[in-house]
Amino acid sequence: MEDDEFFEVNGEDFIHYEFVCDKREDNNIDRFLRDRGLDRRCLVQFGNLNKNSLRYLSNDYVCSPKIDGERNLLVILNGRITLIARSGVERDIGCIAGYDGTVLDVEVINGKVVVLDLIVLQGEVVKLENLYGRIKKAQVFVENSGLGYDIQVYHVITNFSVDLKIRSGYKTDGVVFQPINSIYEEGYSSKVFKWKPGGDTVDLLVVGTKKGDYLAARIDDMCAPIVKTDKKKGEIWEVMLDVDMKVKEYVKLRKDKNEPNALYVVASVVEANDDKVSVREILDVISRMGNDISLTSHVIKSYPLRSQTEIDDEEEEENDRANERMSIFKKYDFHIENPVYMDFGCGDQSITDLVSDFLKVSKVIKVEKNKSDGVVLWEDVMEDRIHVVTAFMSLHHVRSLDKIITEISRKQRTGDIFFIRDHDVRNSDVLSVCKSVHRSYNDDTDCSYFSIESIRQLFFSLNYSFEFLWLYPDKDPQKIFHVWFKKK
Repeated sequence: MEDDEFFEVNGEDFIHYEFVCDKREDNNIDRFLRDRGLDRRCLVQFGNLNKNSLRYLSNDYVCSPKIDGERNLLVILNGRITLIARSGVERDIGCIAGYDGTVLDVEVINGKVVVLDLIVLQGEVVKLENLYGRIKKAQVFVENSGLGYDIQVYHVITNFSVDLKIRSGYKTDGVVFQPINSIYEEGYSSKVFKWKPGGDTVDLLVVGTKKGDYLAARIDDMCAPIVKTDKKKGEIWEVMLDVDMKVKEYVKLRKDKNEPNALYVVASVVEANDDKVSVREILDVISRMGNDISLTSHVIKSYPLRSQTEIDDEEEEENDRANERMSIFKKYDFHIENPVYMDFGCGDQSITDLVSDFLKVSKVIKVEKNKSDGVVLWEDVMEDRIHVVTAFMSLHHVRSLDKIITEISRKQRTGDIFFIRDHDVRNSDVLSVCKSVHRSYNDDTDCSYFSIESIRQLFFSLNYSFEFLWLYPDKDPQKIFHVWFKKK
């Protein structure tokens, strides 16, 4: 192989590199995944736990051993069980009658399949359910399929210890932390973190230049050479780098990957290793929070929250609706001092007042569809910037939803938050339930329902990031969700 094309940008050296995914082009699996908004590269990628992200562990997180095997997408289609490595390489590992159209996130270690997560179950996409719901369904699959797979071990975060990674029974190299109420987030996740006691590693590609062979990171369709190497060109090596971007250790040759980590990932790993989070720092954060999630060693058994129907009944009896909503709203770790706050659809203003007190706002704007004392119409809002916006069950009453949210987004800047509580009307069954509920309150006119996926796409188009999702873990026919978006 000749040297790759080499050039400079602003004094930095870059290399053109054609990344080829070794796979069968557009086969039945690809079509099946594409029909569900997925592709064979949909595996979640863990971020690295650092001093900045450590604060997230004060939320409802669980931890699990980071198994040191080969990460794969497992697809059951047309009776065949297929593993797809991150390089795109497929291999069939068996057959099964039933469970057609199921997609799992798995780790393969010494020929054993360990189920980490569930993405699609018999054709139904479940990635937008929370971790609690996905793992319960994955457990049923493991028990009933007869395939002999294991399932990832999830622990209450307060049970974290360094030997957690040893107790799984498999070779492990660290611990993974993830929120119990998270969706399955494809690609790089800003809420799922890996932590290795000895330091984090990166995967780099050996490329050739006129100056010699280098380990390189990826930038789109280019490579950025980082450090010289004597390894074979075209290989991908998992390495540990020091703060000067020098190789401290060649950990292993990665035969399961065909492309290196992105340069920004390399930078974040080096930064995390330079300012390594200690066991004591993790334990200190965990000790300050009241995580009451009940897990067993193999499956999440229970989560002490009531169903939405039970909550609504008790709220009517105890008049405690606002406090329950606030308990969910507080699950996000806010870092905005004295914000300008707007409640879009403030209703009786009981929740508005609680949020205002909690955020210690400098100003509160109460918006409703009709003016009243202390309440304004959206078109009368004159503020240039609104740091926090909430919409508790109000957006499905908005006819021109895209227009209103676009207008509000113009009043938000980097770091500002938009919180939504609403119905995830993903199909006709949920729509029927929501219409029935609204009719019981004589409030079924002018409702324009939407799904989590559609609102997520709208906010992405307006340059927001998906920060946090909270769902009721019990069966909830109204499919109520709570989502926090942050302006980039």
